[in-house]
Amino acid sequence: MNRFMAVMVLCAALAACGGSSSSSQSSGPLAGSWNFTTTGQAYGSNTGTAALLQSGSTVTGTLTMSFGSECIGQASITGAVDGHFVNLQTNSSTCEASAVAGSNSAECVAFTGALSTDGTKITGSFGDAGGGCITGPDSGTWTAARQ
Repeated sequence: MNRFMAVMVLCAALAACGGSSSSSQSSGPLAGSWNFTTTGQAYGSNTGTAALLQSGSTVTGTLTMSFGSECIGQASITGAVDGHFVNLQTNSSTCEASAVAGSNSAECVAFTGALSTDGTKITGSFGDAGGGCITGPDSGTWTAARQ
């Protein structure tokens, strides 16, 4: 009987030491590495990768994209996920500052889309006002596939 009680106490102690109830910065359906593809009206098809973190509905990370041979860059990306709906934007604070100042120095791309039910793909549309190494506006479709 003493051995049984010792095993029960040990099991209870191990269960109490289990995972925490707080959410991790890297948890959520968008957390992880993604392969991005955009198909725009002005700049055609372009590819890149994103490393995303998710905490609750907030998404942050880094997007590296290639827009032809003249424009390969890396940008911070922020946004939100609400169920399967995804909204992301590159350089959000820089975009707002540029819009207020009336300059066109930041490359600001807004992505809206929907996450597939199995969580492996996002599809949607994007808009780019230009700036940075993009000389003019562009819009089109985008997809992201989990790596």
